This record gives sequence, structure tokens and C-alpha cells, in this order.
Amino acid sequence: MDGIYTIRDIYLPSPLEREMLHAFLDRHHLGFEQDTECAVGVFDHDDTLLACGCCAGNVLKQFAVDGDHRGNNFLGAILSRLMQRQYERGVERLFVFTKPENMPFFQQNAFYPVAATQQVALLENRHSGPLYYARKWTVKKARDKKAGAIVMNANPFTLGHRWLVEKAAGLCELLYVFVVEEDSSDFPFQVRKQLVIEGTRDLENVAVCDSGPYMISAATFPTYFIKDKGMVSGIYTELDLKIFADVIAPYFHIRSRFVGSEPLCAVTQFYNEAMKSQLPAKGIMVYEIFRKEVGGVPISASLVRKIIRDQGPDHPLLESLLPQTTLSWLRSDEAGPVMEKIRRRSPEAPARGCVTGNGTT
Repeated sequence: MDGIYTIRDIYLPSPLEREMLHAFLDRHHLGFEQDTECAVGVFDHDDTLLACGCCAGNVLKQFAVDGDHRGNNFLGAILSRLMQRQYERGVERLFVFTKPENMPFFQQNAFYPVAATQQVALLENRHSGPLYYARKWTVKKARDKKAGAIVMNANPFTLGHRWLVEKAAGLCELLYVFVVEEDSSDFPFQVRKQLVIEGTRDLENVAVCDSGPYMISAATFPTYFIKDKGMVSGIYTELDLKIFADVIAPYFHIRSRFVGSEPLCAVTQFYNEAMKSQLPAKGIMVYEIFRKEVGGVPISASLVRKIIRDQGPDHPLLESLLPQTTLSWLRSDEAGPVMEKIRRRSPEAPARGCVTGNGTT
């Protein structure tokens, strides 16, 4: 970089550096997000911040540059620095959420569009990424079958999930169950996925798959570029459904999507209604399956976690809420760290459940 300017990491643990970044983003009408792991900036000879970019996991975000310096390719230098940093950490697949008008810059820097709405665009640094994902998970010789799909977090897999899968499997020739891959739940992804596999093993037309990076969780959807936070849920939902309809469904030949009825969570209820209004126009029918109940109470993973937290995994009520496969795991030595994590969680700080936006929890 030109000797007048320097590019360096912004040291986030430092209150002064953190406040400097906050103020810079505020000036550019961008918010700072708490999951930000690293930040890079371009500074002048007075150590004044002129441009910045941040990352969280495999998501690059919060790019901004002062107007007087937009012709200096500061953002290109920052993007290269962030990408190199993530590559060194072993993070090779990178994604960018941004405003649609910023897409040309990222496309000029080897990022490829996944999907875009009027409000937000998603790009990645891998050409034909969805194709490679689909090749890994699509069932061979399934092209002529009428496939359906469920997206679930399964935190953990309950008899309610089993009910939904069983009913959906009876309505299509092949059912894909996508387990949300993001690890921000009490039960780790590999455990959640394995419990879904074990709990549906007897259903021959069910294929359990990783959700991959294309089924976005509302918990990790960046909102820094959205001024009206009241619009976040709608903007996220529109993008997520567009990716599912335009990217996922064609590769997997999905013609129907199944969800459980949602009497408890307004966020998931909103998502379900959005599915019913948007997906049929793309040739994907939406079927809402009535939620399984016990004693007049809907079975939910959040109820299971509450019982574990308050009463422990040996409470007899769990036997009416969970399949034997899940129950056996909960009461095994392997489950110890997860049980302790749930027990330590206060009632005021519930685990992420209905905020996935992807259907059942």
C-alpha cells in the first residue's frame, strides 16, 4: 500500500480501537455486530481510520470507506487481507451479505452471486458452490421422484419432529430432511444430525442431509446494513426463501416443503406464513402439519430443554416427548457436557429455538 497509508488489524479487545470502529461504522450508517471476530482498517499518517472491513466465521461484512478515498481501492486491499487471514485459519469458503448495489465490487474481486432481493444480496468465493453442495447430498436416481423437504434444527430431535417427518414421508416419494448445520444450539450439530438419522432410520424414503451454507439461520444473518431493525425478519425470510426456491429446490427436484404448525413462536409463525405466500409461485407446495401434542401441550424442543434444565434428563415426562434414540443419548455419559450447559442456562436466557426461521426447532 502507498506509504501515506497503512493497513492493519483493528484490535477489538481495546476499548479505544473498538469505539473508533463503532464511530466509523455509525458515520456510514452501519451497525457494529457483537459476533465480529476481526476487523481490518486503512489509516492515514495521523492514524485516522479511512476504511474498514470485518469478519465473523466465514462471513465477511461491514465494509465502509470515507467518500474522499473511494477511488483508492482501499476496500480491495481490506478484502484481500481478510480473505488471507481466514485462509490461514483454515476457513476457505467465504460469504458476503451486502446491499445489492455493492455486488459489482465483490464480483470484480472473485465473488459469485448466490441470490439477491431488493434489500440484500448473498455472494460467495466459490463458483458453482450450490452445484457442488447438491452433488454431495442429492439421492442418486431421484430425478424422477417427487421430492419434499423439511428444514429443522432438532435441538434435540423429539417425537414432534418424528411426527412431522413421518407424516411428510407419507406424502412424497422422497423426503429430504435438512438439519441446520450452524453450531449455535445447546446440542452440537453432529449430535443433532445423528439423532435425526437414528430417529428416522426405519423410514426408507427419508434422506437426512446437512443444511450446508445456503440455508441461512436468522441467528447469524447480518443486520448491520439494515437501518430499520423492524424489517430484519422480513428481509431475512425473503432471502432465505429465495435461496431455497431458486437454488436448493431445483438441484434436489423439491416440489413440496413441510412445516409443523406453530402455536408458540411468533417468529416461526411469520416464517411459515411467508413460505405459504411465496413458495407456491415457484412451483413448491407448502404443507403445514398439525403439531403433535401431549396432554394438550404441543411437543417442542424448547420444552424438552426446560425439563432438562429444571428436572434433569431422568425426568419421566421426557419419555412422552422423545423417541428412545434421543432419550438413550440424553442419559448417556456422552451427553454430560450438553446437560451441564443446559442446566447452567438461566430461564431469562433461553437457548436459540424458534428464532432459526427455518421451521421446527
